Order: sequence, then structure tokens, then C-alpha cells
Amino acid sequence: MALDVSNVSDLYGWQVAIVFNATQMKVMAAKAGEFMKVEYPFFESSTIKSPSLFFGTLEGNVAGKSGSGTLATIVFEYYVNNYELPSMVSSMAGFDTWLKDSTGADISGGQSLLTLTVTG
Repeated sequence: MALDVSNVSDLYGWQVAIVFNATQMKVMAAKAGEFMKVEYPFFESSTIKSPSLFFGTLEGNVAGKSGSGTLATIVFEYYVNNYELPSMVSSMAGFDTWLKDSTGADISGGQSLLTLTVTG
């Protein structure tokens, strides 16, 4: 699945909580997208548990990125053919989804700028 951001201004850091049915699938890997050009997105939580938290950030005193693109690709392994698609949540069990600018402030409309789509 691709985690994309659209029409964002000054994006410095992001965090996305994703829920999925752990009896149907698990997270195998998270790979960096081209938009922020960081070496890797981090992901937290067991790869078999839901929700899972994915996040990435720029480093140092640099301007945030503006525009649209892929933040990360998340690779799932599924156990059944008719699995329920993973989805983003704004907040669940201490897992929050947000976008931050280069000053550390929340980017207005953060979650509405994000999409999670099946890529293959």
C-alpha cells in the first residue's frame, strides 16, 4: 500500500496510525517514499499487531517539503484472499495521525491530505 500526501505545505514530520485485521494480515516492511527523501520511514509496534504506527521526519534546521507524493510504501502479507483493507485512523489507543511543519506546528487538515491506497 502507498501512503501519499497531497498539496501539503512545509511538511517536516509525519505520523500515521494504521489499523488492520491481524488475523488476516501482517506488516512485512515499510519503505521510504520519494517525497521527503528520508532514508526510511520508521514503524512501531509488532508487525502482527494493529494498530501500527508509521512515522518519518526530516533532520536539522531545514525547510519542510511542499507538494504531493509518496511518504512510504507499506508491504503487507495476507493470510486469506478476502481480507479487509487496512485503513488510517486519526487516534486509537494512543496512536495518532498527524502532519507537522518545520516549526513543529500541526498542519491544518492533516489527515485529509493523506491517502492510503493498494498498489499491487
